[in-house]
Amino acid sequence: MKPIKFLPILCILLSFSVPVINAQEEEEGTYSFFMPVEVEFELWCGDVFIDFIDGVYAEAHFRVHYCDGSMIWMKFTTHGTFQFKGVTYEVSGKSNKLDEDIQEGHYNVKGDDGSHYVGIFTTSDWLHEFTFSKALCVGN
Repeated sequence: MKPIKFLPILCILLSFSVPVINAQEEEEGTYSFFMPVEVEFELWCGDVFIDFIDGVYAEAHFRVHYCDGSMIWMKFTTHGTFQFKGVTYEVSGKSNKLDEDIQEGHYNVKGDDGSHYVGIFTTSDWLHEFTFSKALCVGN
């Protein structure tokens, strides 16, 4: 009778130990992959707020570098076409993940209505607050 009671307990203990064993395998090197991402950013023309773009998707190419199981850096580029408030936009951009919460990047957005926006920003993933070091509206 004791072996029967011991077997379920052993199975339960092993099921908890498998994730711990996998977590101890440290990621090393640089990984590259593509995936669609939700694009959200603010459009500015100098000091004038134009709009907040959200709920649209673009293809992204990610590159993530790990050392001793810790992420050292993450960079990604996005390219795509989307519609927002009746305008079709082409977007391209690059972003760098500086740490777990902070991201800096730039974007180039061209609309079929002749609008063209360029922005360089820093943002916090948690607060969704954008700080712009450059915000242009070329040709608007």
